[in-house]
Amino acid sequence: MHFSTALGSFVLFGLCGSTAVPYTAGYEDLKGNALGLPSFSKPPTPYLDLEYSGVIVATNSPLALITLNSTAGKNYLATNTGQFPAIKVHSNISSCTFTNVLAGTYTSTMNGDASPAVDSTLLFTGKTVDGKVVTQEFGFAPAVTKLKGVALENAQLALAELKGFVEITELTVKPIKSAVLLALTGVDLDNLTYTCLPK
Repeated sequence: MHFSTALGSFVLFGLCGSTAVPYTAGYEDLKGNALGLPSFSKPPTPYLDLEYSGVIVATNSPLALITLNSTAGKNYLATNTGQFPAIKVHSNISSCTFTNVLAGTYTSTMNGDASPAVDSTLLFTGKTVDGKVVTQEFGFAPAVTKLKGVALENAQLALAELKGFVEITELTVKPIKSAVLLALTGVDLDNLTYTCLPK
């Protein structure tokens, strides 16, 4: 059975007991920051059965000079300086299985319209329901003109396929290597694809 809402789309499997609910979080229904400045526009809690921290809702800006954007829609998740995405399942959810996400890194500045993409390595870390830790590294290196790993033109997010992120209750995404200082390396995420199991 397929349902569409203002928040996104999902499918219910099964006619009795707990049903798995797949989501693709595109954040298009949220209000984003379109001015390229530091923002406090955060996702609501919960949002499609997840609780977010360390992120803001950003919007592709037509004024962009050199920046990192999403091609999946106008909105995506970004970070302010010194923050990283941290996600927990909502209290009504037992766990989620995460399958893929559009991801990338950029130079965190005071102006999002001039925040060039940077080569980096992201570390995805998941905590399972039984306390185990699952990790995966993702190398981000957009195919654009660069100087010492810093993009000289607009770049796009890349698809990160997550393997083994099953029965996850917490997920973090941190840069562990970067062409610029880690403290100045921002993280963008979009189209997070996952399936949740209600309690």
